[in-house]
Formats: sequence, C-alpha cells, structure tokens
Amino acid sequence: MIAPVPNETLSLPLARFTLVEVNAPHVAPCLRLATSLAGKIAADLGADVLKIEPPGGDVVRHLPPLLPTGESALFHFLNTSKRSLALDLDSDGGRASLQRLLGKADAVLFEEPAAVASLARGGRATPIEIAAFPVEMDAASRPVSELVLQALGGLMHMIGDPRRKPLKLGGHQASYAAGLTAFTGLAAALAAREAGQRAPAVRVSLAEVLQWVNWKAASGAAATGTSPGREGRNSEFQTVPCRDGHVAVVYTVTQWPALRRLIADPRLEDPRFATRAGRRQHIAALYDILRPWFADKTRAEIGRTAQAMGVPFGPIFTPAELLANEQYLARSFLAEMTHPTAGSLLMPQLPVQWNGRSFAPRPAPSLEQAELAA
Repeated sequence: MIAPVPNETLSLPLARFTLVEVNAPHVAPCLRLATSLAGKIAADLGADVLKIEPPGGDVVRHLPPLLPTGESALFHFLNTSKRSLALDLDSDGGRASLQRLLGKADAVLFEEPAAVASLARGGRATPIEIAAFPVEMDAASRPVSELVLQALGGLMHMIGDPRRKPLKLGGHQASYAAGLTAFTGLAAALAAREAGQRAPAVRVSLAEVLQWVNWKAASGAAATGTSPGREGRNSEFQTVPCRDGHVAVVYTVTQWPALRRLIADPRLEDPRFATRAGRRQHIAALYDILRPWFADKTRAEIGRTAQAMGVPFGPIFTPAELLANEQYLARSFLAEMTHPTAGSLLMPQLPVQWNGRSFAPRPAPSLEQAELAA
C-alpha cells in the first residue's frame, strides 16, 4: 500500500499535484541526474513524487561521493522529499502497476531511451521526457556522458588555459541545467492542466540546454566569425593569488574609477588604461600593476575593502568553507536533516523563498523502505 502524503506538505505550493518519476535501468547517469533533479525540486515544493526504481534500486544509489555509511550523498541530495516504489518494468505485472499509477498522476518524468516510453507518452499524465539530443538527430541509442555533452556543446572549448587542453566544468553542470529546464517545462505543464487546457508533451535535451545556457558564445561566433575561447592571461577578468588563496578580479566599466582608488597606484592613471579597449589591449601591463596589491592581504580583507569601495571582487572559497559561510548560516540555508539509515545530514534547501518561507527537504527514501509491487 502506498503511504499518504505527510500533513506538513499540504500547504506547500505544489501539494495538489501527483508526479511519477520513472527510473528505468541502463540509463546514462547524466540523464538520470537531470530527471531526479527536476523531481526533487517538485517534491521539495510539495508535490507527491513517486520514484519508480528497478528491483535493485536506482543506479545513483551507488554513485560517489559516498557518506561514511557507504550510501551515496548524490542520491540523498537528488531524491529528497520523494517516495519510492520498486517495480520490475520488464514484467507484465510491473508495467500494469505503472500504467495504473500513471492513470492517477498529473505528470511523469522519464528518460530517453526508455522501454516504457509508450506507456509514459500515452496515458493521462503529461509526459516530461529528458534526452541527450534533439529528437531530429535520431540519436536515442548513442552513448553519452557529462564530459561528452560538455565537449559537444562547445562549453569545454571555453574552459581552461589556452596553452593547455580544454577542461570540463566540475560537478554535473549539464545534468543540473537540464533538470532545472525540465522543471520549468513541468511547471508550465501543470499550470496548463490547472487552467483546464490539455498540457502537451514536454521534451528537454541536454545538448540543447548547453547551447542555450552558453548562448553568448554561439551568438558571438555568428556575429564575428570567431569562436570565443580560452583567453588565459589575455582575459579581462582573472584570478590572482593572495595571502591565503585566490580572488576573482571582476569590475564593470563604471567601476573602473573605484578600482583605481582601491589599488591607489598612480600607474593606473596611464592613458593606456583610460578605456576598456585600452585596458584589454594592455591587459598584461594592467595585471602587473594589480597583482601586488593582493599579495599580502587575505581573502577576507580583500572582500571587505573592495565591497566598501563598490568593487565586486570575489574571494574563491573551497566547498568546505561554505559550510561556515556567514551568509548561509544567517539564512539557515543548510538544513539539518535526520535520515533513518544515513543519520544526520546537512542538506541545502531550495534556493527559493516563498513569501519569506524556505523549503526544508525531507529525507530521500531508503531502498529497504521502498514499497514493493509485482
């Protein structure tokens, strides 16, 4: 029997919607992470999200990073506030159970390729399909990964030092951007259903998402005939070393006078630096003047001094340092959550406030607690 939705979720924005997230086996992790993130956002906002896992569990349950208990931190993050149901979708009984669930759901999230795609597309629930490539490419069976998609999407061409090979952005940037995009499509579909309209099918491809988030590069290439790339030491904005790490040097055209006052080096009054074009043309000479100001100061000192002058330098933090960041502590952004098997976890809340209210996640379902069905 499927458990009822907890009472505390009934006042949340999406509490009136029921969603099914289908985790078929043998799906590329980059697609699964996108699907799971879209479902997570909906679940944290109150939707009743039922996660359909294969009998052995979602493959993400075993992906790093791992907690001291051996459980996947990635799984816990991506599946907060959901319920889970183990179904063998290769069996007639499993597919029949899924069909019944879809008959009661408002939307279904799934990846391409999926053996149950015809079921997901043909029922009452609005299908939200996540794929690697546009449907016109007929590439559903093509093997993919986060690395491959960042390479094909033109993003890696822009990351790293020009004297070395291109670099991949850390983490799961393509997957998470696609998950956010899929949630956008899901929210639009739910709004259409609530307005009494027939919500059309929604399809998101990771390749198109990467083109979209990196739109300036392609537009620049179309306008100039040259692809923006890795500028390295010729970049207008750079990272520079300081006493306890590094700082990102960033400023707008209107903030140049404030930057001159901050650094207080008379060489910055040189006519070569009077315009943005001139600063870019003489970028090496400019940074030869800027770097010494940072060398004997800490990131905290630089941040306080620059902000007081209206210059948006960015101290570069490690992920561990964010746990003690005063902004996140004041915001209570990291919610302490108790999981029945993983113990106490710090979990970031959705970066959204609803009339001043935050959305604290509930624990991801453990496999032992997954409800079983034939």
